[in-house]
Amino acid sequence: LAPAPAGRTRAPRRAGRGFGGDKPKRYKRVPVSQEQLLADHGEAWAEQVGRVLQGEAAPSAEALMRSRFSAVRARDLTFLVKTERSPPDENLGREERLQRWAILLGVEEPPEESEAQPSEALRNIERLEVVRAEGSEVEYKMHCGSYGTWHERSIFSEDLKRGYLNTGSVFHTWVER
Repeated sequence: LAPAPAGRTRAPRRAGRGFGGDKPKRYKRVPVSQEQLLADHGEAWAEQVGRVLQGEAAPSAEALMRSRFSAVRARDLTFLVKTERSPPDENLGREERLQRWAILLGVEEPPEESEAQPSEALRNIERLEVVRAEGSEVEYKMHCGSYGTWHERSIFSEDLKRGYLNTGSVFHTWVER
């Protein structure tokens, strides 16, 4: 360390976060092509979903839900974590949520002690069906071919930066084929 100016002390530098802790993993954002947005959402939504994926605030809960669908398909973990709020009963931090998504979408292998398992179904999404969107709730189905269908009614809350955040669900279930 260089000497501190007169009358000041200088704190020692630490490596990483905490005392020698590992640096958090960084995941690169994954771009979604305009062709994929058109195929997934049609002309009425493709441009708006693209803007939300690029960082604009979502103008509606449905716009954010559609953007999150595209992020799941593209395995864009960073977008998924930035656009959700951990339920109070889980109270997971950013790193824990990133790891959960990474395992669920097959980006990382789960640690031996982990209960989280990769979802082959979510890596084989065929299409999205919006059943109903009213206010801060969106009911949808993600069709995953022979794996079945994920059916959920999500709850969103307004957010100054993102427009909306996913904050949980009223119900969610797998419907077997």
